[in-house]
Amino acid sequence: MRLPIMKQYNLEEFQFSQSYLFFWDKIERCNFYLNTVVETARRGEPVDGRLVSFLMQSPNGDGGQWDMLVNLIVNHGLMPKNCLVWIIIRIRIIYNNQPVELLMKLAAESIKNNEAVWFGCEVSKRFANKLGLNDLEIHNFKAVFDSDVSLPMSKAERMMYGESSMTHAMVISAVSIDKETEEPTKWRVENSWGEEQNHKGYILMTSPWFKEYVFEVVVDKKYVPASVLDVFNQEPTILPAWDPMGTLAQ
Repeated sequence: MRLPIMKQYNLEEFQFSQSYLFFWDKIERCNFYLNTVVETARRGEPVDGRLVSFLMQSPNGDGGQWDMLVNLIVNHGLMPKNCLVWIIIRIRIIYNNQPVELLMKLAAESIKNNEAVWFGCEVSKRFANKLGLNDLEIHNFKAVFDSDVSLPMSKAERMMYGESSMTHAMVISAVSIDKETEEPTKWRVENSWGEEQNHKGYILMTSPWFKEYVFEVVVDKKYVPASVLDVFNQEPTILPAWDPMGTLAQ
């Protein structure tokens, strides 16, 4: 959002207030938690049941989803804008479940059109922090254990058994395309941990790693085929509160 506004108004530098969004984020999280506790009490949910136990684990955590940010902006606006209208709108968090190959294709198309891509992943797996590199072959397990360490479970199985989940959100700002296959091979990722971390704040992510540890991407609808958009017209499957897709960071 920042870059389009700078371009539209010909600004050399512009930033939205992060403190403003953090303030309303905490208010809305408290509101959600308190209302959810009241709702579970009215429904007669057992105090020692899984749902209530899950809610009590982290009443005001830091994890979230893209649509939570959308809700904040729609309801409370952005600073430094001086006209903020109070609008009560709640956008449901709905995933459009598609093959990871399609996610990669749409992300690449967006980046080639100079539009960065927000995404959620499990950043710490097969990750070299100092090098700023996410790659399945980054660690030489055979040299240490005298045995190869494979990924015997699928991504779905790892999520089912609690072995894998989303832990971090970042932005993809560049992609390398193989000239022969026209498939993406690696991605430049902008992290939020400061220039002292990774490679001056950037991470190189390979496509094999993308397939295993990226769970969601956000792209403009103009890049998405009509058949995929039609899925949003279906009745969604409601996931339980503890589902690994429920929150992006622990």
